[in-house]
Amino acid sequence: MTVGAAILAKAIAQSWLVAAAFLFGFYVLLVGSKVLVALMAGRSRDLLAGRPYRIAMRVLAVLLGVFALLLFGEGLKLLAVI
Repeated sequence: MTVGAAILAKAIAQSWLVAAAFLFGFYVLLVGSKVLVALMAGRSRDLLAGRPYRIAMRVLAVLLGVFALLLFGEGLKLLAVI
């Protein structure tokens, strides 16, 4: 049973109103956060244009590569290969 299902089961045990309030709040926060991220991304579109955008993408690509290597090494350790 997932955490959300367990919370919902406890809410149903209390009352259908509590369960409905939980589901309403959950979906409002879920959808609301996605709308907020979309609005922020739309307004900051002009912030990273041209050279700053390319620099940011290169830095993020390098960081992604570093984390990939670290996770790969950790995986090998867990498999007792190293």
